[in-house]
Amino acid sequence: MKEPIFEKIVDKFDELKFEAYSYTDTEKVRIAKFKLRGPNFFKETGDILKKHKWKFSENLKNDLHKLHKPNHHHFFISSVWDNYINEYIEVIYDKFYDRVSIRSIASGYKMSHTKNRYFPLIKKMPMLCLSKHLYTFTNINRKRSPRIYKSFYIHSLAYAEREALKIMLDTQCDVDNLPNVSYKHFMGAKNTKEIFKRAYGIDVPKSVLKVYKPDDINYVLKVLDNPNDITKFAMHIATLPKDSDSFKNMYYHSSLIFEHLCQMKNLGDYSWLLRDYFGDLHHFKLKTNLSFTNIDRIRELHNRYTRVRMLEGVPEIKVHNRFVDLVKSFSIECEMVDTKDRLIEEGATMEHCVATYHGQINSGQCCIVHIPYKDTPGFTLQIVGGTDGQIFKLAQLRGKFNCEPPEELSTKIKNMITDYVMNDLRGSFKKIESEMQIPVIN
Repeated sequence: MKEPIFEKIVDKFDELKFEAYSYTDTEKVRIAKFKLRGPNFFKETGDILKKHKWKFSENLKNDLHKLHKPNHHHFFISSVWDNYINEYIEVIYDKFYDRVSIRSIASGYKMSHTKNRYFPLIKKMPMLCLSKHLYTFTNINRKRSPRIYKSFYIHSLAYAEREALKIMLDTQCDVDNLPNVSYKHFMGAKNTKEIFKRAYGIDVPKSVLKVYKPDDINYVLKVLDNPNDITKFAMHIATLPKDSDSFKNMYYHSSLIFEHLCQMKNLGDYSWLLRDYFGDLHHFKLKTNLSFTNIDRIRELHNRYTRVRMLEGVPEIKVHNRFVDLVKSFSIECEMVDTKDRLIEEGATMEHCVATYHGQINSGQCCIVHIPYKDTPGFTLQIVGGTDGQIFKLAQLRGKFNCEPPEELSTKIKNMITDYVMNDLRGSFKKIESEMQIPVIN
């Protein structure tokens, strides 16, 4: 039962002197809402805005200024005429799912400079959730809903959410189930170095911490049989020229640690393969060491793991009939990929991610076709359209390792699709003409 965690967070917020705003207790949920910040004359501000019909004017500005003057310390000077926002935090206990979550809320009035008027504003943003696993949310894209986000740093958490996070961390001792959160919130650690010391029992060299992102270091450490192997990266860093441009922008290079691993092992430019391989090890909870020297062996293992991962949860596929009729009209040798095993085989043989398209195939959005071509392994074709007023079109044509196709093959397939579409239109027109009743003129 996670209800005691809910009560502990609420008690903590009371200790922090957050202003209790409302409390709800129903059969399904308990919600405690606290006010974090905002003007105490919030209602009066709303009354003034309504009086002036939300339009900004000098009279409105003067009325608001009179209201603000005795309470001016509540506002930032730069935004005093833009936003009048109250910020709240809700602590929620879901009785059905037995989970505690934290949500931040902003409500109030915001100035629209393009329309020169104010409008009501309310934003609700999930921040934290303690269910089977503790996780956090972030807005990755303003146009999308918040998503679960696991990272070594949580940049956007306000003070109240951080306090709640500390309580959640204290109540969940299994480190494997914790997200990678900022060192300020991790078991009382003072810095990133201490995080790794507590989690893995090793001292990560300062040069490694300085060059690589903590996320990347953690990504490697989690699958190493001997975490002390991380010192090999420090030895490699020591061999690099300190005045090179690469040192200036190293830290935010997403695959730098794997590029250096390739350099250390003389494996060539295969950082993408190593990152994917380490991802497989994470998925299957396997361990490795840094003694490998054969990139072909890594590729073989990655292909094997990829095929197994593709099998997990992949439903049997069913190609929609309109795509079957289209492909039957092709004047070249081709094979419709119409079973789950064949889809997985296509992805493994061509070494790309076509097996992830099973959902699009079953929903009728596309079909996948294998095109043999001369002395190559062939090409994988994706066709989309054919419904809701959309015409068929070539979406993708890729060879092994996602290589580009010959121009002549691409052009030929586009022409065959166009011919099919035009013939289908001609047939539709003839059918319409035959069904029309032509009047007889005497």
